[in-house]
Formats: sequence, C-alpha cells, structure tokens
Amino acid sequence: MEDERLHSDRASVMDAVRLGLAAVGTALIGYGAWLHYPPLGFVAAGILIYAVALIGALRSRA
Repeated sequence: MEDERLHSDRASVMDAVRLGLAAVGTALIGYGAWLHYPPLGFVAAGILIYAVALIGALRSRA
C-alpha cells in the first residue's frame, strides 16, 4: 500500500514537470518566432496549443 502511494506521488510529480516543460517550450517557441516577426509569435504559440489539444483529444478517443 505504501509503495502504491509513493508510485502515485511520483507519477503526479512527473506529470506536473512534463506540463511545466511543455508550457516553457511553447513560450520559448512563441518568443523566438516573435523576435523574427512579432505577429508570428502569437500564431506559433496558438498552433502549438491547438496541436497539443488535438493530439490529446485523439488519444482520449482510442
């Protein structure tokens, strides 16, 4: 029982870390695109967020 709780805690921490890294990566891609051409930063970030939502929706159906 103790082992299951520890595994669950680790999994939730790893999920939070993964989510944080995804947010930072999306922000950096958007910022890099913005440095090249300002409106492109918002477009790039929007496309990435849309792609993640689409992938999540497709994975939940399977």
